[in-house]
Amino acid sequence: MINAIVKLKTGTIITIEGEKKDVQEILSTWQKKEHQRTENGRASKIRKKKSATDFITELKNSGFFDKPKSLTEIRDKLAEHGHIYPITSLPGVVLRLIRKRELGRVKEEGLWKYVKR
Repeated sequence: MINAIVKLKTGTIITIEGEKKDVQEILSTWQKKEHQRTENGRASKIRKKKSATDFITELKNSGFFDKPKSLTEIRDKLAEHGHIYPITSLPGVVLRLIRKRELGRVKEEGLWKYVKR
């Protein structure tokens, strides 16, 4: 009987105990599956949940901000795409985009409106 100790990237330690032939077979099968998993990207791809900032940036890239838009118009456009945000959560997001110089703002009729920079 022989032992094989495998340490995973997560820190988990696996001990395999058995006949030499069986242990080698288990290790080679495991290595092939690990190699396949990283090749087709299943293990290496982690999806990041998109934020309001990401969605507003997508609107900017699609030309939505070519003309000045109010926060209400931004909220309504996001809702059209299925992204529901309360109007109170958008000023902070838009202000960060202004500070990063991705959006600009102009005052029209006493209200701030947001445009592409």
